[in-house]
Amino acid sequence: MFCRNCGTENEEGAKFCKSCGSPLETSVDTTFVKQTENNNAGQDRSMYKYNYNSGDSDATVSLIMGIISIVMCSSSIIAIGLGIAAIVMANKAKKQGSQSGNITAGNICGIIGICLGVICTLYYLLAFVFGIIAAISY
Repeated sequence: MFCRNCGTENEEGAKFCKSCGSPLETSVDTTFVKQTENNNAGQDRSMYKYNYNSGDSDATVSLIMGIISIVMCSSSIIAIGLGIAAIVMANKAKKQGSQSGNITAGNICGIIGICLGVICTLYYLLAFVFGIIAAISY
């Protein structure tokens, strides 16, 4: 039997390494191993901390679209379109059973992106109208 810590060969049945004093692995009880294998057979993903749901990717896409709609607010049509798409994707993720926080964040960013896009559109329209009025008055 070899020590896993230092590699020294030890006598069979020794509990500690004669060189470094680390505990040595002893033979494993096979009934325990079989019982553990039987207990783990057929387990699904619920035993893991994070259970992946297909709606989670839609929630993430919703958040990304919402953020881009905020960033692109100066090009108002793109911001409004991405904001609407963010809200649609968030609702799709919610229907698929996702409980990701990205759903709420995507909805909020989408709404903000739509509002900023509408504000920019109104600004551009008003600037255009006042530009025409100023040009006519001269």
